[in-house]
Amino acid sequence: MVADTRHALGLISETDVDLLIHVGINTVAMQGDGFETFVKSGQRVHKGQKLMKFNLALIGEKGFCADTAVIVTNSNDFKDIFSDGGRIVRAAEDEIINIIQ
Repeated sequence: MVADTRHALGLISETDVDLLIHVGINTVAMQGDGFETFVKSGQRVHKGQKLMKFNLALIGEKGFCADTAVIVTNSNDFKDIFSDGGRIVRAAEDEIINIIQ
């Protein structure tokens, strides 16, 4: 899923991990300004593929917080979901996200 405003993506992994990536707080109000996506809703994506890009400076200039939530929305289905402190998230042995700046 790609939000029309390009500030959020939803992914489902082959191991049924439901992942939401939501950039910023209240950034939906930016109506996509400063956000670019490289995928479309329904598209199959692969490890290492670029998903989105956003302009941190513009988010700040518009008065929004750029804190980004990466949420496993079905975490109750998994015993082992953990992060290395914010850059890599894993469910069991599968790396499900690696945040690159």
